[in-house]
Amino acid sequence: MPLFNIGFVIFRDVTQLDFTGPLQVLSRLPQSAIHIIAKSAAPVPSDCGLGLVPTHSFSNCPPLDLICIPGGSEGVAGIINDGETIEFVRKTTRTVPIVFVVVPDPVGSGIVDSLSQPGGNATGFLQFEYSLSAKWLELLKQIAPAVTRAAVLWEPPNLVSIGQFAVIQSVAPSLGVDVRPANLRVRSEVERTISTFARPPNGGLIVTAGAITFRNRDFIAALAARQKLPAVAPWRSFVNGGGLISYGVDFTDQYRRAAGYVDRIFKGEKPADLPVQAPNKYELVINLKTAKALGLTIPPSVLARADEVIE
Repeated sequence: MPLFNIGFVIFRDVTQLDFTGPLQVLSRLPQSAIHIIAKSAAPVPSDCGLGLVPTHSFSNCPPLDLICIPGGSEGVAGIINDGETIEFVRKTTRTVPIVFVVVPDPVGSGIVDSLSQPGGNATGFLQFEYSLSAKWLELLKQIAPAVTRAAVLWEPPNLVSIGQFAVIQSVAPSLGVDVRPANLRVRSEVERTISTFARPPNGGLIVTAGAITFRNRDFIAALAARQKLPAVAPWRSFVNGGGLISYGVDFTDQYRRAAGYVDRIFKGEKPADLPVQAPNKYELVINLKTAKALGLTIPPSVLARADEVIE
């Protein structure tokens, strides 16, 4: 049986975990070979600064049976306007299937025609559904009922960030919370903004999903602790670093599902017949030590829903 050749297209600011997670899972497929492809042979910096080394460039890429495109909000936004990368993907996908992993907006990016009917040779998995953003504010209000103001750390002009803020803003009146955006560009600017925001009482902090916010999650957790602000973010690692609470996608489950799509394509199914899927498994993580430092008592109903409690 010939090898099933899988190519990973990597790009600047790709989310490292979105690349290495699926790679680890897919490398276990029998009779498969993994190829790491970029514009050139030079190391490609991920969103956390890790240099990823391609095995091939666009010009010497071997024949592939499937392409996998990892996620990364900053990086994906960049390749949408990168003619060389888009041309390589489009040219290759005329004959080679693509499975993308945790991409925020594949329709807007032009990768698929629609979520239910992808068309062409591409399909895969969304990074998240925008409705997830509303859950962050709801959880913040459940855990810290006194909160009446929330600063939302976002990354304008990133369209994904704008979409998340719009959802949070839409549910805020029903929860009795005034929300305002806080731009995350320079750390010193963020520190001044959050310090000023924290002076009046009853404030909270929401961290939206994005490459810059993810890279700065430990800094944000420490800043929230210094300013005595209850904070919620999408990543478990935020809570591990001292943040109060996280609610977000279980990406390990997402990678397994992506591997399932690869296996189905390997067995003969067409990407056009496989709808783009949203995440279906989320995890809630709570840091009780941080809650105690903030003088908060986590409601039993919230604790009962938690996938992990850090004590």
